[in-house]
Amino acid sequence: MSFIDKSIPFLSLVFLFYTAILYSTYTDMFGSIPFIEGTLSKRAEPLSQYLPQIQDGICSTWLQKNVPVGACILDPFGASPKVAIEAARAGYPVIVSANNPITRFILEMLADPPKPEDMQASLAELAASYVGNERIEPHIRSLYNTVCARCGSLISAEAFFWEHGNPSPYIRIYTCPFCGDTGEHACTAADIELASQFSISGMHKARALERVVSATDQDRIHVEQALSVYMPRALYVLITIINKIEGLQATPLHQKCLSALLLHAFDQATATWRVPAQKERRRQLTIPRHYRENNIWISLEEGIKLWSTADSSDMPVSVPVTAWPQLPPSTGGICIFTGRYASLAESVKNIGIRVVCSVIPRPNQAFWTLSALWAGWLWGRDAVGSFRSVLHRQRYDWAWHTAALFSVFKQLVLTLDDDTPIFGIVNEAEPGLLGATLVAAGMSGCRLETIAIRAEQAHAQIFWNSHHIAPSISPDIGYAHAASLYAKRYLEGRAEPAAYIKTISAAFMGIINSWQAEHPMTTDGEINDLQRIPALENIDQQDELSPSAMYSSVYNTAREVLSYRSGFLLYGLQDVTTVEAPSKNSITQNSFLSVASDNIVVEDETTVLTQVNSVEIEQGADREKPTRSSEVSSSALIWLREPDPSDQTPITDRYEQKLVSQLIDHPGTTLIEIDTALCQAFPGLFTPQLEFIELCLESYALPSSADNNRWYLRPEDAPVERQRDLEHAARFIQEIGERLGFVCKQQRTPQSKPSLVWSNGDNMPEYRFFPNTSAAITDIVLTQNLSSMKGIIVLPASRANILVYKLRRDPRLSRAFHPTQGNWHFLKFRHLRSLADSPVLNRENLDQLLSLDPISFTTPQLWLI
Repeated sequence: MSFIDKSIPFLSLVFLFYTAILYSTYTDMFGSIPFIEGTLSKRAEPLSQYLPQIQDGICSTWLQKNVPVGACILDPFGASPKVAIEAARAGYPVIVSANNPITRFILEMLADPPKPEDMQASLAELAASYVGNERIEPHIRSLYNTVCARCGSLISAEAFFWEHGNPSPYIRIYTCPFCGDTGEHACTAADIELASQFSISGMHKARALERVVSATDQDRIHVEQALSVYMPRALYVLITIINKIEGLQATPLHQKCLSALLLHAFDQATATWRVPAQKERRRQLTIPRHYRENNIWISLEEGIKLWSTADSSDMPVSVPVTAWPQLPPSTGGICIFTGRYASLAESVKNIGIRVVCSVIPRPNQAFWTLSALWAGWLWGRDAVGSFRSVLHRQRYDWAWHTAALFSVFKQLVLTLDDDTPIFGIVNEAEPGLLGATLVAAGMSGCRLETIAIRAEQAHAQIFWNSHHIAPSISPDIGYAHAASLYAKRYLEGRAEPAAYIKTISAAFMGIINSWQAEHPMTTDGEINDLQRIPALENIDQQDELSPSAMYSSVYNTAREVLSYRSGFLLYGLQDVTTVEAPSKNSITQNSFLSVASDNIVVEDETTVLTQVNSVEIEQGADREKPTRSSEVSSSALIWLREPDPSDQTPITDRYEQKLVSQLIDHPGTTLIEIDTALCQAFPGLFTPQLEFIELCLESYALPSSADNNRWYLRPEDAPVERQRDLEHAARFIQEIGERLGFVCKQQRTPQSKPSLVWSNGDNMPEYRFFPNTSAAITDIVLTQNLSSMKGIIVLPASRANILVYKLRRDPRLSRAFHPTQGNWHFLKFRHLRSLADSPVLNRENLDQLLSLDPISFTTPQLWLI
């Protein structure tokens, strides 16, 4: 029996690789600009727990593809030094508006990084100065003295652990230079007595306050609150060093180096370093229950490596930095404006800004408050300037943030030439931040082109145009209907459930486009009849339209639309990264693949997404609490309650098909090249997740022995080999079925994929086998009515990780393969071959033997990690 229809090309039959998947309608609606994946930075960066964590190469890659070298770039937010430095090194003059004095200083330092010898000489100059009759270095080191538990030598501890509210440390960390003893040890009575000698009040605290605000300043109480994150010993050391540096006759270069080292020490000296250590993003100025007090002199020494390159061969190209109004060289450089963009906007009208490229900031009470404090300590009260306003506010919500972003976007529209591209990078993307950004830009008149999101990285890239053109959407369809329309079209384009953050972003797009169509701009960038326009339907008709009110309405409208009564299903599924190793794997149940409980949330009249007018951005005292929006998006998938029948192939199957096509067409390709090709093929909200690409790559390819960055299709996955596997599988299924007394018959699925049916003596079908060489199984599973039959997907074992990934993210599939909800099972090629050779196989033990080699998730190989 010939299982393969020779008239159907192999790839069309199995992979559909050369079948054109037409979804231009969806890309037209959601944009066709691809996501740009960067590379992880190889070096630690100053204040990395506060600054946006942007991958290297994103900004420069986009500029080099879209903007002529030498064109003037504007960064109106100045939130990330990396953007301006990358652009300048790529040959673009960049104007940066930087209101935060600390971010501004970091930009200056990283643009022209100091040499290690300059940093060392600066610290040596400080170390040689005196406090009374004692050199400052041994004096400060002695403040952390402890006794080695092994040899009894007096040494300087690296750190002490404290419990919040306890007056004494309980753990000391040291490395003894005499006997080599290292690690954590319980604190001694002498350690506790030494720590108790420092007072929380006194002249050092007064000095710390005076550097930032005067004695009569109303903000003094807020500065005192900020000082509470510093231990008395730390405050004494820092103020002692600040006073000493002021008295040094250091060169400007050494002063700058000492400021950089001291800034690192300021950060390391806070009581916000959690024990045990965690990689965290601090947004609220709180002290954890257990925290670490670092030796500040050691922090100064560590700052040398942080701020300078490891050796001269790695030294990056220095970037010329000028202060406004002196413009940077046209060959590449940075001009820094001190202040908000609103104060700069009028001055840049005639400069010829060609493009805006910026990281969209997010509220960070911790960093902003500490920045005001640190700026005063480093450069005095005047250096804090207008940035001192951050001391007033302890809480930030997304409605407030929308208004802040709107003030910048509005100035951009008013001052930039028509059709100026705007590229916004959003780090730690979540629905609240994306909603605030899209509303602020939309209300200002920016025309949204594309938003591309990688949900697993919480990273978004947004593309606007500064010239408002009415979107191609009827202004009369209603905002809720527009949100629903866009969300449904997006899900239909995917043909499978999507991450909540992507779906609500589609809903945001629908509302904003509908609003812009109803409220066109005048020629001077103003909204017609602004005072007479209400916001969305659930805003009081008496309210004047404001960015804050607009955000609350857009966010709540989009959230309410994504509900059961509006035609959507919200699923909560376990992510594949939480699956345990196969030996402990909970996904194998009754010997067949079973995804743990779907946790399907079917909403009734009360939606699980509780309505609020503004989502607060706040964290608790011991751990960060996600906002309501991020709480939903981190665990939710959205799908249609009543999806329309569609010929669209599920998007993860299309990702898989495209990746294999890339491997066949471009042998020796790299992960970066494959990712770029897939992002170009699936742009905007359809961007594939990098994790899925990596799983597919390991399933279908092997790295070259000469260069493990280059990948080749596995020999067993060559089309001719997989065609042979299908023929062998068909023969084995036929032989086993006939041996067990079944009547075997070949059938085709609606997609023309062949299958084999085993029927009993009464001509009743009992098993239906679907040999397949890829993990593209959704079309098979969702279009087959098995009735009382068992459906068996037969495929290579190397597809296991891809299958588990898809099952975790598609509740329709997970139900189908759940032992209590579906009647589908997997059978590996290798196990089918062993069954064909088994002498003990019979009808009674068939189900048991079929289940002996279940599908399970295995950790990807280290070459991908």
